[in-house]
Amino acid sequence: MEGIVGFVTALWTGKAPLWVAFWVYGQGIYALIMAAYFTMYKFGFEILAPVQAKLAGADVLGKVVQGGAAVVNVVDAVAFGLFTLLWFVAIWRCAPNTDYVMATYAARGFVVLVGAVLLCGAWIWVKG
Repeated sequence: MEGIVGFVTALWTGKAPLWVAFWVYGQGIYALIMAAYFTMYKFGFEILAPVQAKLAGADVLGKVVQGGAAVVNVVDAVAFGLFTLLWFVAIWRCAPNTDYVMATYAARGFVVLVGAVLLCGAWIWVKG
């Protein structure tokens, strides 16, 4: 397998070196994907703010736009969940692929810590 499919397969099966899973995918590609998403989201809100104000008084069209926005939010949440799952699985499974035993424990501890932070944030968001 070549290209992106081979890269993702190596990450998922734990056959990539730990430094690739952690630094290249976990900190590099994942961070770029998040930055691109949040940048698009921010500019989307700024561009569409006048449209939202005009649609606030529209009955049917306003409801259609709100429904479409809800669908987009669900798709975004699923995509983030899948990227994060791949991130966690890749780092966890690739953690033994290093010469330093402490790096294995540090990488897995990082996954547990970030997972706990994300779960706490989700819990606060749901309860808030």
